Amino acid sequence: MLRKLLIIVLFLGAIGSTTGGCGTAPVLEITRQTAIVDHVAIAGAIERGLADKGWRVESHTLGTYIAAINAGQHFARIEVAYDQEAYRIRHVETSPGLKFDGHKVHRRYNRWVSQLDAVIMRELNFGP
Repeated sequence: MLRKLLIIVLFLGAIGSTTGGCGTAPVLEITRQTAIVDHVAIAGAIERGLADKGWRVESHTLGTYIAAINAGQHFARIEVAYDQEAYRIRHVETSPGLKFDGHKVHRRYNRWVSQLDAVIMRELNFGP
């Protein structure tokens, strides 16, 4: 009986390490209403936030930033779209190590996006 229990525990542990241990979560896409009617102020807050968190601006047109970050073997590219009232951070591309499957991505990516959002909100005087 003890042997069967040990085999079951080892089997369940093996399954958990191959399925649940990858550290993925639903892709974080953020949309924030800012209540600021000045796209220049929003663009400035986004640009300062990107710089503060180590994102490199690859392109900027009125209403859209494309930015990327490299961290060791990992790479991510996002789009930050904005207008006079809101901004949105959207996944564009990630390196294979971040395990994007169309719906889920490594939690590290979500942490980067969440930290960027917090800095942008702080720059807009909405955060701590």
